Amino acid sequence: TEIKGLSETAKNKIKNLITKSVLDIKYGEGLDIDLEHKDVPADKLVAEPITMIGYKTTSVYGYACQIGGLVAKANPKQMQALFDYGNYMGFAFQFRDGLLGAGVAGRDIGKPDDSDIRKGKLEPPHCFAIKNATPEQREIIKKAHGILDATSEQIDAYRKVLINSKAVEKTNDLIKSNVSKAID
Repeated sequence: TEIKGLSETAKNKIKNLITKSVLDIKYGEGLDIDLEHKDVPADKLVAEPITMIGYKTTSVYGYACQIGGLVAKANPKQMQALFDYGNYMGFAFQFRDGLLGAGVAGRDIGKPDDSDIRKGKLEPPHCFAIKNATPEQREIIKKAHGILDATSEQIDAYRKVLINSKAVEKTNDLIKSNVSKAID
């Protein structure tokens, strides 16, 4: 579809943003798969998944907002603000998705609400739980996180760890912080 009144320069910038977006998604997906099969050191437990989210999700939101800015003929300062807005909202979305995938956000999402737990996804709530867990809680985590045939009792116990270790609270704080940064 042709957008009337858009310069060739703007069209080429849009194509470049779409290309960057596709490359970032591919790289982020590779990081996501790698994280599923990797023992992440404690000092990188939160940083590595957040880096993955930055490529897989947030940059795409930022580029999409910039495409809108190109169509609206935004200036460079506005373009940066649009990217930042999309980036922060992408993080907020992904953090919320992590809570939904762990079944601790109380919504029907169209997939099993224990899928991220069973698959061993290292979404931020899981990382915070692992990082802040007591030795007893770590044992509960080991019996459910990444265990495809974990029982419903083991999954429920793990969800309690997510809540009691303040992982849900910390993730909600990050959601609020990123939304606040987006609208500032």
